[in-house]
Amino acid sequence: MRRVGRRREEDYKKSHVVWIGTCREFSDLDALMKRDHINTCVIDGMPETHATRAFADRHGGAVYLCFFNENQKGKAQWDFGNRKVEVNRTEALDASKAAIREKRVTLPRRDPMVELFARHMTADAKKLEEDEETGAKRYRYFKTGENHFGFAFNYAWMAAQDRTGWRAWMWLYCRNRV
Repeated sequence: MRRVGRRREEDYKKSHVVWIGTCREFSDLDALMKRDHINTCVIDGMPETHATRAFADRHGGAVYLCFFNENQKGKAQWDFGNRKVEVNRTEALDASKAAIREKRVTLPRRDPMVELFARHMTADAKKLEEDEETGAKRYRYFKTGENHFGFAFNYAWMAAQDRTGWRAWMWLYCRNRV
């Protein structure tokens, strides 16, 4: 992640999103990695596993493929050798949504892309489910609209918080799935 100069004392306690946009091809992401000197990137490992793995291979250890594991509890499990990270989906989304809600992140100035980001961040609903056989209860998020930027922020938050251990400036991307 690229670190940029800070202006205010309270900024030292926050992470900063420095770019929100869409990329149509992995080559667009390659350009962002180079332009912004990204040292840690987390990207969805599914559904295009071969393409994301090729992207990770091109960036020698800076890119980690994320896979959700609903049975995992606690912190994300980083596998540095295989360049992947496993995390409980609900816990990861809880953490990234809390970062926004608790104002631990600053966004770029309000514009149409930031408005779209806000809509995507609120396009998931959390619901308590009960297993009919065991009676076990757990919360899950359900998609209520387009949420690509919500997941992009989730991955950026993981990269900034869990992997590097320091507050970082972030860029977000959302691959156009159309």
